[in-house]
Amino acid sequence: MPHAERPRGLLPARGGTTPVREKGVKRRRSARESVRTEFLCHHRDRSGSRALRMELLEEHWSYMDRFAKEMIARGPTLAADGEVPTGSVHILDLPDPAAARAFAFDEPGYQAGDYQDVLLRRRRDLLGRTMRDFPGGRTSARP
Repeated sequence: MPHAERPRGLLPARGGTTPVREKGVKRRRSARESVRTEFLCHHRDRSGSRALRMELLEEHWSYMDRFAKEMIARGPTLAADGEVPTGSVHILDLPDPAAARAFAFDEPGYQAGDYQDVLLRRRRDLLGRTMRDFPGGRTSARP
């Protein structure tokens, strides 16, 4: 985007369209950010657990639906073929680390032994967008 139209503090990313923040320019925090924290949760499937994953799929989705308001993004991770699920990634806006741990370890697949491991990390969304900002699907264009 031309320099005059670009929001202050954002530069085009190298080789891409996602803007990056200029050095020395601080992003404003919203009231929501000052109270809550975003977490990334990656449940990685145990080898040979696909049948269990499929058996628990409806229960997994029902569990995730309970967090619809907090959910920023979610979806499966896939093998190189783009078809076989290898786990799930969820990004949520939760009040604290205890709530994030409860989300990760109360998940039905975790309780049933579907996962090899769980990665739970704090994160910050510098773009201010969620999965609801995109139409979805494998072939849809991103804005």
